[in-house]
Amino acid sequence: MNDLTLFGIPVLSFITAGAGAYFGAYLRKKGENLATKEDFEELKTQTEKLREATKEIDTKIEKRVWNDQRRWELRRDTLLVIMTSLRRAHRAVNALYSAYGADMKIKDAQSKERILEQSKYCSDVLAEFDEKRFAASLV
Repeated sequence: MNDLTLFGIPVLSFITAGAGAYFGAYLRKKGENLATKEDFEELKTQTEKLREATKEIDTKIEKRVWNDQRRWELRRDTLLVIMTSLRRAHRAVNALYSAYGADMKIKDAQSKERILEQSKYCSDVLAEFDEKRFAASLV
């Protein structure tokens, strides 16, 4: 055999081994990068879906909070109107009741009977008002 063959085979083996190691490492690194890129794309997609789901949930919560707030404002406004109206009715009935009480001192027997009936009616209305006022204050 000649010297070139004896010397060339180990050199060729060394070069081939080096190239194999280099390309092996290179391809392994490229494979890792490709896998990372695919994972990143999948994570981007999942993040976008999560973002959309979160936004949808936030929207639902905001709508519910807004609806609850509007309901509360409506109840509050209604109760204020009812309480104001009932307070006026209470004053009117009290004034009527007082007027009938004063008139009883100066009227004849028939007028007194009518005034007594009206007084009882006013008393019943006041009792009913007090019940409703108490119920409204609970709401």
